[in-house]
Amino acid sequence: MPAGTTNVILWLDALDDSIDEIDETVEITLTNAQNAAVGAPAVHTYTLQDDEFAVAQFQAADTWINEDEGQTSVWVTLSLEVSRTASVDFVAVDATASNGLDYTLAEGTLTFEPGTTALPIDLTALDDALDEEDYETFDVVLLNAMTVALGSPTNHAVVIVDEDLPPAVEFAQLYSSGDESADANLEVVLQAPSEKTVTVDYGWWGGDAIGGGVDFTLEGGTLTFDPGQTSRWANVAVTDDALDENDEVVIVFLGSPWNASLGANTQHTYTILDNDARRASRWG
Repeated sequence: MPAGTTNVILWLDALDDSIDEIDETVEITLTNAQNAAVGAPAVHTYTLQDDEFAVAQFQAADTWINEDEGQTSVWVTLSLEVSRTASVDFVAVDATASNGLDYTLAEGTLTFEPGTTALPIDLTALDDALDEEDYETFDVVLLNAMTVALGSPTNHAVVIVDEDLPPAVEFAQLYSSGDESADANLEVVLQAPSEKTVTVDYGWWGGDAIGGGVDFTLEGGTLTFDPGQTSRWANVAVTDDALDENDEVVIVFLGSPWNASLGANTQHTYTILDNDARRASRWG
């Protein structure tokens, strides 16, 4: 310190980095004074205040996965490296997909050690044999961040793509018969259950029985399978007359399926068994 000077300035250059860290301190100590004594305080503490703050966020807005792909990962990233441990919790929130039925994902915590900027959240799509909605969704949600901030969005949509083909719809049998005193109920089945509503039309187009109430009545219509149903019945109203006649046949068909395909048994032959005894001739 030059003679006659009572103070000098010490310059400290702070180095700016891109790491989210705690405020740091440096101590400047006065020692070995010559021609003077070291006064108090002899130590000056200077605090370097950090101006970075890391943000935890999803790497992408959504994830698409085929039902039969199994496991995949949703990645969470930090915008900056951190010098101290950071954490963020995550949970699954059902939308049209259900945890445990369509996928599995347990809630948990991601812990970022210093230097780590990306961690995965593992989930598994569950493959079943059901024809479901083409797309089912759920959200992965970030919450409860520690030593970092939550970015936007905090919700990540996961879309599960169904790969199952529509089930086939058909008659349970190709042939059946019954007495003309009783109506016929012809069973129509789905080869596999579906989570969708399934419909199929039915009507008649042939045989030697006469419709319109003469031998039977069948206007045709639509059978509706609610989700999970695999069996419905097409009704044929049989006319019980007093005529002695041959057994007669009516052929019923299926067509125009919706959310299903036609199986092999698309038509059913039903035989109406005559129940009238032959009358005796007046000539003996």
